[in-house]
Amino acid sequence: MKNNIYYMIMVFIISLSSCKAQIVNIDNDNYSRIPGVYYKDTNNQLDRYVGTWLYTNGMTSLKIIIQKKYNNFNPSKNFYEDILIGEYQYIENGVEIVNTLPRLQDSSINSRNHFISGNYLLKHFYRPICNDCDEIFKRVRIHFKDPERDYMMTDAYIGYQENLPNDKMIFDLQMGTSLIPNDTSPQTTRVPAGHYILVKQN
Repeated sequence: MKNNIYYMIMVFIISLSSCKAQIVNIDNDNYSRIPGVYYKDTNNQLDRYVGTWLYTNGMTSLKIIIQKKYNNFNPSKNFYEDILIGEYQYIENGVEIVNTLPRLQDSSINSRNHFISGNYLLKHFYRPICNDCDEIFKRVRIHFKDPERDYMMTDAYIGYQENLPNDKMIFDLQMGTSLIPNDTSPQTTRVPAGHYILVKQN
């Protein structure tokens, strides 16, 4: 019995030390995502996006709430990562079109299954293309999903640039190549594609 306990302790210590040795800074990530590796936001670049963000235009608004998860396990590909997760509410002409914000209270949802998630730090020439971006325009590619139109593929990012105040964030949503179920199926997400500037609320 003592030998078994000793063996289990040694395996635990070895696995801990091996995990600590396999850390990749997401700044240097080539998006390969190797099993067992921890993709860490070493320089805290994702922190800039955490909070509640709001775009308004008359009676139309888009609210996005973003959180950061540390050392989050991705079960489908067997690695760990620091990742941004989020949900959103879109109101058009005073009518609520979609609201996924309550899902942030559900701890059983895997991070990659939130309707906003991501951690890829984009260079200016990476998709979604930003022709006006330069090296000081920081972007994070995100997965953006419409729960009622999950067949829609999107290219989306959140970002900021030096000439914007710290309390403002860019959200860019573009429609990608999608397999539309039939001729009557909507061909866009309920949040319209576009370039939004959101103001931080908290």
